[in-house]
Amino acid sequence: MQCRGACKQSKPKTAEYFTWDSTREKFKPTCKSCVAEAANAQRRAKGVPQRIRMSYEERRHRQNELDKLRREKLKSRGRIEPDYTEKQCNMCQQIRPLSDFWREGDTLDSYARRCKLCMRPKAAQYAREWNAKNWARAILSTAKSGCSQNRRKRNLDFSIDENHINELWDRQQGMCYWFDIALIPSSIKKYPQKPTLERLDGKLGYVPDNVVLAMQRTKRGTNVMLRYLGNSVKF
Repeated sequence: MQCRGACKQSKPKTAEYFTWDSTREKFKPTCKSCVAEAANAQRRAKGVPQRIRMSYEERRHRQNELDKLRREKLKSRGRIEPDYTEKQCNMCQQIRPLSDFWREGDTLDSYARRCKLCMRPKAAQYAREWNAKNWARAILSTAKSGCSQNRRKRNLDFSIDENHINELWDRQQGMCYWFDIALIPSSIKKYPQKPTLERLDGKLGYVPDNVVLAMQRTKRGTNVMLRYLGNSVKF
């Protein structure tokens, strides 16, 4: 079918023409490209700017740059104390005092858009998911904090890193050191098969030859594990 528009080319009906019941051929007399060019010309005549087509990565990069400029502008402005004492939460839609909102530097009033009651469950869920994804770093941080608290009293050493924990995981093949049970990093609170660091000698610190990966519940005895896992525990 020959196009009656600007291109005057012969193109297949089903792929290059819009359907239109007003004609005998049931297709528009102009092809899709000519229709698009005519519509764009009408938009330019009305003063509508041309739309720039960008990929998802380009749009994401542009939005990140705009957010960065916005945060820098707000930081250079300094913290502004609003003249009101209450604010509406964007999530629960409740009007609460400003003391129920966290401080944020990228907002106009220097307060978060959501109240603390709405943010705490989401923050806790995010922390659990982050700990499950970065479990080696999480258990290393927990062990380091506990060691630093007892270092003055017991003089414990701490000389391991995240690479050593990954090596322990490969050496133990993802299994508990004491039981023939797989270690599963999970975001569930108090999950019995979560990996944790355990010292072989309690008098020594967290040194490479004194730490192993074990289940989280081994320190509290086997009764809890039997309750969760049944007869799969092997002593």
